[in-house]
Amino acid sequence: MPTVATRSVSGGGLSYREFLPSPELAEPIEYLWTLQADGALASPVQQISAGKSSVDLILSLDGYFCARAESHLFGRPGAGAYLVGPLSEAHTIATTGRCSAVGVRFRPGHAHKFFRLAMHELTDRCLDVASISATVERGLSGVVHDARHDWRRVEAMQNALSHLRSDRSQEHAGSAALAAIRLIDERGGAVDVETLARALGSSVRQLERRFRATIGLSPKLACRIARVRHAMSFLPLRNGQNWSDVVYACGFYDQAHFIREFRAIAGVTPGKFANGCATAPNVEEVAFVQYGASAEG
Repeated sequence: MPTVATRSVSGGGLSYREFLPSPELAEPIEYLWTLQADGALASPVQQISAGKSSVDLILSLDGYFCARAESHLFGRPGAGAYLVGPLSEAHTIATTGRCSAVGVRFRPGHAHKFFRLAMHELTDRCLDVASISATVERGLSGVVHDARHDWRRVEAMQNALSHLRSDRSQEHAGSAALAAIRLIDERGGAVDVETLARALGSSVRQLERRFRATIGLSPKLACRIARVRHAMSFLPLRNGQNWSDVVYACGFYDQAHFIREFRAIAGVTPGKFANGCATAPNVEEVAFVQYGASAEG
């Protein structure tokens, strides 16, 4: 039975779709996605990707999902697969050409089970999969490049990943960091590092070291990102809510602190983010890192 999209957004000449992973991959993978241009884009479609604790695998099939990075990595459009690591701040995606891509959003701390590298090596970076593992590159070569059936691409990607997953006996080393990131998520980022360490029976230094290797960020930065992303879930404001409600619910000191943190992680003010929630393809959740200071593709 074909995989069914759980979310679809279209706009700006792009169609974006999300798919839930198969049950056996539901623990490490949050969702899979496809992006397809209706035709050759007349001009770059730009989106801001917020800071994140997760890792993404992106396979560019045609055109550029993000022109700056893919031209840097491959030198030409539609060239291959790459990993995007945790992002400490917002970056810009500039999509051009006849874009066609498929991707995977790994849950924080789970990508190392497939790619066998310390996550801090990926922080604020993207790496060509071929430079990480020839085995992984070969495994992805079977992903179907059929523009008419996104679900085929998704199923092929899942089949490739199911054969790449590391032995579960190797996963114990990152268990403390995974427990910490779950607690951070449950509390919407409103928890301090000392409380995290006590809850896990660890010292702050031990937790920070394990967190860096497994998640790729410091626990403090992961908390900041989680709190801003929790705030995003309240936007646009509805049911009579106001900005003070969001500040209180997400544990910010005051509205100035809220705006400052939101802009640092999301790349825009809360008001601008709220105004854009219902417009343009929401490619924000497909994370990327921009090369250089310019946002141009």
